[in-house]
Amino acid sequence: MICGILAVGAVFGLFCYVTNSKRSATKFKRDHPVLSLLVIFSGGYFVVYMLGSVLIFLFGIMLPVVLIFIHSSLRLRSMRNKLTNKIETIGLKKTPMGLFLEALGQESSITS
Repeated sequence: MICGILAVGAVFGLFCYVTNSKRSATKFKRDHPVLSLLVIFSGGYFVVYMLGSVLIFLFGIMLPVVLIFIHSSLRLRSMRNKLTNKIETIGLKKTPMGLFLEALGQESSITS
C-alpha cells in the first residue's frame, strides 16, 4: 500500500514538474483535466506493476510489524508498566508483546 502511494506520488510529482516547465504541457493539463488524471494513475499503475507484487506484499506484511516495534519502543513507562514487566519476568502472566517476542525467539531483557 505504501509502495502504491509512493508510486502515485512520484508520478504526480513528475507530472507537476513537466507541466510547470513546459508551456505545451500546461496547456494540455488545462484543456484535458480528466485525461491528465488518467495519465497520472496509469503511470502510477505502471510503476507499481514494474516493482512487482513481492515488494508490495513485503510492505503490506512488514509495515504492521514495524509499527508494533515503534509503538512498543515509544510508549510511556509508568508504574503499572514496570509492575507488569516484573510479573512477566517471574512468569505469572504473558503480555501480547512478550508472546510476540517469544515467537520470534527474542528474550525480553528487562533492565531496572
